[in-house]
Amino acid sequence: MPNLPHPRLLPTALAIAISVLAIGCQSDDPTLDDPIANDAASPTSPADPTSEPNPVAVEDETGSDADESLEGDGDAAADEEEDEFADGNFGEVDVDNTYRPRNLEFEVTLPDEYEIQPQRDGVAFISNDGGFGGEVVFFEEGDPLDADDLEDRLKDIYDELLNGVSWQLSEIQPDGSVRLDWRGTTPEGSELDAVSYIEQRDDVVFILNVYGIDRPYDSFLDDSQTIIGSYLTWPEEDDLEDDLEDPSFDESEDAEL
Repeated sequence: MPNLPHPRLLPTALAIAISVLAIGCQSDDPTLDDPIANDAASPTSPADPTSEPNPVAVEDETGSDADESLEGDGDAAADEEEDEFADGNFGEVDVDNTYRPRNLEFEVTLPDEYEIQPQRDGVAFISNDGGFGGEVVFFEEGDPLDADDLEDRLKDIYDELLNGVSWQLSEIQPDGSVRLDWRGTTPEGSELDAVSYIEQRDDVVFILNVYGIDRPYDSFLDDSQTIIGSYLTWPEEDDLEDDLEDPSFDESEDAEL
């Protein structure tokens, strides 16, 4: 019998792998060596918003020796940007089990009893019984991608990441995103029966995956409808935060899926 990873770890591992592969596709992107992105694959990268920040790093950032912190050619400003998530706070889950990252790139509501694992560039989630999970991953892409480009990008990522991927239904959605149905096997032997959505908003590509883990996708239709139906992405706009705080704001009007 294959040595499978704990089912609660599968979405997190897959989300990190997707992020690394997606960023790696951008060979001309000057941010390839950005430690923020690369830290996502590091075993020391905090995967829990409640994890304690590194006290040494915090002390270095806020120490009393101001003159020392200002030395170098702009290194202090760069360090401050790199440490945006040094406190381990990647985003928040509200009382309705809706997750929003710190910079409000997207939001998604998870069914009750789901474990939510925020990441620097998305979020992973899995059901209490380990049978259904997924992730939202986003990354910067400077070139505009049409529907064919988006489909090819998703296929490239999963053909590299998984074994024996079989691509099934592919549909362009009214909002311009692309839905793909597929099945594949993780290197550890877990069978995924999946639906993915990929889209580009401004210079950011978003991927939403939901999949049965060693179980049929159709066994979790209620959960998938909750997740997909609540998933929102948006371009950067000045009034987004005002909309979220406005009690008259109807999220369903801006739903992307």
